[in-house]
Amino acid sequence: MEILVPADIKRFVENYFRAIESASKPLRRVYRGLYESGLTQKALAAEWGVTEKYVQIFNKRLLLYLQNFLL
Repeated sequence: MEILVPADIKRFVENYFRAIESASKPLRRVYRGLYESGLTQKALAAEWGVTEKYVQIFNKRLLLYLQNFLL
């Protein structure tokens, strides 16, 4: 079964993945930990041995980066 996806949605998703791949290594790392692995900020902080605030700062940077890249 083939699923038809509107061209504008397909383009957005392609741009989104291009944004992630062109992000800095720390931002990609936060993205993978929070959004691909599904960890909470607290769990990711514990895994990395850093404070939760540290993860929050990088998550905020990631969101701002994506917002600027996709606009």
